[in-house]
Amino acid sequence: MGYYLRFFAADETPISLPAIEQGLKGIDPAYAVTKDGKLTRSGDVYAEIEVLSPPGADALASLREGLKGTRGRKRKRVVDGLEAAKTAVIVQALSDGRDWDTTLDALTPLWRWLFSTRDGLLQADGEGYYDRTGLVLETE
Repeated sequence: MGYYLRFFAADETPISLPAIEQGLKGIDPAYAVTKDGKLTRSGDVYAEIEVLSPPGADALASLREGLKGTRGRKRKRVVDGLEAAKTAVIVQALSDGRDWDTTLDALTPLWRWLFSTRDGLLQADGEGYYDRTGLVLETE
């Protein structure tokens, strides 16, 4: 079973699997990203990554649909971020028998690298939307 997280980058700077790998290796040389998008650390698989540029319209519509019932500035911030997205980095976290905290901790450098190099929003299933400063909008 997988858990999905999605990073929506608003800037024009391209994101690719090799760029993600290079960024992560700069943090910890134990990281690697295979050509088919598997994120590994010390040989263990932690996630599958897909980069979509531009993001899929159906996926964005589905996420906007999930915002129904929310109001205010925080909702506007998220909707504006989704509409501005030029690229989406879709990550399916894989526990592979590990506890989820270990898996999600191994993905933290990915989000730090993306937020340090791109303007964007991170959406986590069942949690909400985050920017580089923290939680923007909580969702179910």
